[in-house]
Amino acid sequence: MPRVVSRSSGSAAAYDPYAWVTDDIRSSPNQMDLEELTEFRQAGYLCGGTDEEANYEAIVPLPRERIYELNFHSPRVPDWIWFYKSMFTQVGVRIPFSDFQMALLNRISVCPSQLHPNSWASIRCFEMVCEYLELPASVDVFLFYFNLTNPSKQGKARKGFLSFRAAQGRKIFSLFEDSYHGFKDKYFKVRPVKGRHPFWLSLEGERLIQTYWSFGAGSNPFVKVSYKRLSAVDKNIANVLLAIFEKNHVNPHLLMGEREAGRSYILEMSATVTGLENLMKTFFEASDDENAEEKGAGKSEGPSGEKEGQGTETSGKQGLGGRVSPTHEEGPADGKATLSPHPDSDVELIHTPKKRKMSSSPEGVLTVMERNFDASKFIDSQLIPGTEEHFHATELSGQARWMYRTLLRGAVIARKAEFELSGMEALRRKLESSVKANNDFKAQVELLQGQLSEMGGKLNAAEEKSSFIAERLKASDETVARLLEREMTLENQLNAAQGLVVALEKEREQAISEAKAAKAEAVDLKKKLKVAKEQGKNAILMTEDALKAQLKIAAPDFEISSIGVFKTIQDGKIVDMPRK
Repeated sequence: MPRVVSRSSGSAAAYDPYAWVTDDIRSSPNQMDLEELTEFRQAGYLCGGTDEEANYEAIVPLPRERIYELNFHSPRVPDWIWFYKSMFTQVGVRIPFSDFQMALLNRISVCPSQLHPNSWASIRCFEMVCEYLELPASVDVFLFYFNLTNPSKQGKARKGFLSFRAAQGRKIFSLFEDSYHGFKDKYFKVRPVKGRHPFWLSLEGERLIQTYWSFGAGSNPFVKVSYKRLSAVDKNIANVLLAIFEKNHVNPHLLMGEREAGRSYILEMSATVTGLENLMKTFFEASDDENAEEKGAGKSEGPSGEKEGQGTETSGKQGLGGRVSPTHEEGPADGKATLSPHPDSDVELIHTPKKRKMSSSPEGVLTVMERNFDASKFIDSQLIPGTEEHFHATELSGQARWMYRTLLRGAVIARKAEFELSGMEALRRKLESSVKANNDFKAQVELLQGQLSEMGGKLNAAEEKSSFIAERLKASDETVARLLEREMTLENQLNAAQGLVVALEKEREQAISEAKAAKAEAVDLKKKLKVAKEQGKNAILMTEDALKAQLKIAAPDFEISSIGVFKTIQDGKIVDMPRK
């Protein structure tokens, strides 16, 4: 039923649905024109130049539109979403968002454009750090390190941008920009091309993330995450990040530059903390040596990756840490390889026999899975014997590179396994609790099925009542429509009658003014008539006196008293003229 606003109720335009938005956002119209937006698209900023570019189109908003406005024609299933230009050009955000970004936005219930660009930089840094350290990007871990705040200076009743700020005592990233300005007037709409599905909607058409600005954004009670709420795996991730970056915060500009430079930056920071910097350096050098030596043919290789029969320079500047391998000899009496001086190098690599294979599980030797396993005894008794000749015949620097590379790989494997092993007990407890919860759930399902059948009958009755009410409502709508039409007709007739009354009032006023003028003219004519009568009477008397004077001269003996202007002759006699 349409809403009717009477003339006496005031104007509906007085209601402002965006009164809660801060003034700095409301007073920032878009300054991004079509040419600038076209250059933005051609540069591949929106989707990173991938095939996704063809799925979306960017639109310049109207001059009156602001970034916080929603589409009133389609508020529940939005056909567009707002973005700031700087999110893509300066922070490096791309659409469609990653799974981590979608999960985070869904948790905090904040649309992308209501989140400050500095916060987007923190999100990007967290993702990249986790990727380079081969850690899963966890929403809980991120919210453990960052608190969502409303930095509005206009009180709690107003909201602008929401920001992620480092939790007290848990800062791991520096700010992307200490004072971020000049981005509020550069924004645009993005909507899917016809026939394509947008990333912010599910296949059923439900919103996966918040798409418009909202006063209630960020009010989800699960936004704040304490250490106790973290899972065992997430606690390990949080501990690792804090150990690496607590004292040496990540610089977003160094991290979000060129990809390989950012990866090296993070790995160097982690190596500084874990003491693996030299191991990594040696590992990469050994990898380069292996790549170079694999090009040779007919040469066998030792564990150090160096070719046999070829000298290795160790002039004090070569080898790990600038060490020089000593020159020594061993007699051939024991059948082992011999090291002898070389004129061009300190050590000459001599052919070594193949290492004897050891049984994977010797008789009487404990395995690593047994509780009383002695690692040092196992190494001395089972691993080292038979390998002395192999290592004695190899250059010390080559052995060091090979050992460091092996240690580094083992450390990486151990780091990955640490998270899995630490979570096994938690997974077992979760499984037990899940079984119990499943049994409880089955009982609840049976109870709910009974309640569902009962509610089914009530629902049928409610549907019948609803259809009856719908019919009544439809009839009421038709009646209201007829009354509205009748009201409009009467209002038109009333307006016409009011116009006629106004015209008649004007004519009446004109007639009154004309009557007053005629009355004044009549009074004036009466005065003139009276004056004319007096003048006529005087003229007649003067004429009578003149006639009498003339007659007296002409006939002195004639009786002139009977003669007058108002006399007439009747029957031969002079008589008074009859008055009419």
